[in-house]
Amino acid sequence: MTDEDLRRRNVRTALWLAATAVAVFVMFLFRYALSGP
Repeated sequence: MTDEDLRRRNVRTALWLAATAVAVFVMFLFRYALSGP
């Protein structure tokens, strides 16, 4: 495996982690807004 493949895999993993973090953050934000006053 070349460095380019490894870098591409790392970028894809980072994007997946960022997308998951944003989704969880939005879910908590909606839940907090709905349960708020």
